[in-house]
Amino acid sequence: WAEAAAIYRYPINAAVCVPKAGARVMPGTIDVAGYALASGEPGTSIERVEVSADGGRTWTDAKLHGPQQAFCWRLWNAQLAVDRATSRLTVRATDSRGHVQPREAPWNLKGYLYNAWHHVPVEVSG
Repeated sequence: WAEAAAIYRYPINAAVCVPKAGARVMPGTIDVAGYALASGEPGTSIERVEVSADGGRTWTDAKLHGPQQAFCWRLWNAQLAVDRATSRLTVRATDSRGHVQPREAPWNLKGYLYNAWHHVPVEVSG
């Protein structure tokens, strides 16, 4: 818990914001949305965001919104097919330098710079 140096560079990261964790959704096509942030290297921006309903076995490209700028969040959304076998939604991002959000990342006590694929649990019913 000792004081640490300031964080000036950060790893690529993306998150699902819609639907919220634990949401109940109907089988079929749903809207998934969130944000992505490129690595902290100067001149780097978000190039691609992909979402998955099957734990990363298959991916669907998301539509990126807003200007492509360094050091800025990039909003995204996608239409994603889900069925009763879907238990979570997953997102990963790629930036303009080719950095891809990793499947796994080292854990640390404060959670700093954690950037593994983001997962959101959902319940598909109806």
